[in-house]
Order: sequence, then structure tokens, then C-alpha cells
Amino acid sequence: MTFIVLLLALLAERFLIDQREWRKADWFQRYHSTLAHHPQGGWTTSRFWGSLAILAPVLVAIALAQWVLAGLLGGLLSFLFAFAVLLYCLGPEDLDNEAADFLYALGRGEEEKARLAAARICDGEPAGTAVGLVRQVREAILHQSNRRIFGVIFWFLVLGPLGAALYRMARCLPQGLAGSPSEEYAQGRRRLIHILDWLPSRALVLAFALAGNFENTLDAWRGWEKQPMEVHGEAAQGLLIQAGNGALMIQDEDNEEENPAQIEAALSLVWRSLAVWLVILGLLALIF
Repeated sequence: MTFIVLLLALLAERFLIDQREWRKADWFQRYHSTLAHHPQGGWTTSRFWGSLAILAPVLVAIALAQWVLAGLLGGLLSFLFAFAVLLYCLGPEDLDNEAADFLYALGRGEEEKARLAAARICDGEPAGTAVGLVRQVREAILHQSNRRIFGVIFWFLVLGPLGAALYRMARCLPQGLAGSPSEEYAQGRRRLIHILDWLPSRALVLAFALAGNFENTLDAWRGWEKQPMEVHGEAAQGLLIQAGNGALMIQDEDNEEENPAQIEAALSLVWRSLAVWLVILGLLALIF
């Protein structure tokens, strides 16, 4: 059933659902903002374990719903609940559409519009020339694919709807909470994200290897692992960028020769990697 839910959710997300507003997490932003401003809540969410305290009520509600619905109407309600949660947690922004907007603006020489489109993909204001924008968008596609798609799928396969919600909501956690600035909270959030990203990012790198240049991807992975920990930054992000560049056979020193076709190549790599995952999961479903 899990594999069927996954296929249906991916099809709906890619081809049937145009309205993405209802899948945004604005309610979660309001929830943790309210919690942070509450006297007791502000104290709780300023601790190292604050991110887990924020997530706990949402996750408990989903776990209870998952437990209550199990077996009702022959599993139909559980099936629909899993489908709805997974569909909500995927995306909601579409990498293809965002990349198309960027390439269209770049092709027309509208640098300001291209920069705005790049900011949506990169989750922040990009810097540099047009060549720099191409590089930043290409690299953002490689690691955003894990944040928006593969990480959600991985934890859905492991924990069901609870896992998908855990990953999506953890990614929605703020860097810092208004009214409770705390380095402990920031460290706890980074540790939680690191734990949740560790396995899916490496599974995605293996998919990059199978969908792209196998030897270059593994060489890039080994090279990244040898780097000092202080230059890793956000671990999964750095790994996926370096391994993805290896799969695409792009070297950092080739930046001055970059062209928009690299963005299309990165998107193609992501979707081929998703196909690799689905084939492997389908075979496992048939075997077990």
C-alpha cells in the first residue's frame, strides 16, 4: 500500500494539482510564533530541545490519527490519510516551474526578474553575476530536491505519514525564534536537521551515481568526506552539491564556462534519480 500511495501522491503533485497555496505551512509559522511569545512556551522553545517541543503536538496528533484510522473501512481511511499527508508534505513549490521562470527571464536579459526567480529556488537572495546565478540555481536544485521531495519520501517510507510530517515540519522550523534568541535552540535545530538528512541525502547521492556519471559521483563523495568538518556547512547540502556536480561532470573551476543548459541537466538528473528510487522501491514491493 505504501508504494501505491507514493505513486499516486507523486502523480498528483506533478500533474494534477495546480493550486499549491493550501499546501503551504503558514499555519505552522503562526503556531510556533505564538508558542515562542507565550511566557512558558518561550522558555521551552529557547532550549536545545526546543525544536522537538515545537514539533511534538503536531506529530502526536498525526500519530494518533494514523493509529485510529488503521484498519477502518478495510484500510481505506488510512490509505486516504497517508495520501493526503504525503501530498501536503511534498513541495509545495515546483522546481521545474521555478527553473523555467528563471531561464525565461535570463534568456530575455531581465536580470532583476532572473534574480527574483533564483531567490525562490535558493531560499534567499543570490549574489553575483548572471554566470554566478546559473551556478547558484543549479546547486540549489541539487539540494532542494532532497528538501522538497526525497527527504519527505524517505521518511514516509520509514514512518508513514508521521515520517513525512516530521521531515516537512522540521524543515519549516525557523532559524531563530522571536522573543527567545537562543544559540541552544539554533544548535538543536541544526542537529535535528542533520539527523533527518543524513540517510536520505546519502541514498540520493547513490541515485545520482546511478542516474549520472557513477565514478565521478563516488569520487566527489569521497572527496567531500575528506574535507574538514568546519567547511562542510550544512552537511547534506554540501554533499549533494558536490556529488551532483560529479554526476553532471561539472568541476568548480569550470564556473566561467557555465551556461543555462546546466540547469536543465540538473533537473534531468533529479528526475532520473527519482525514477531510480521508484524502480528500486517497486522491485522491493514485488519481492516482499
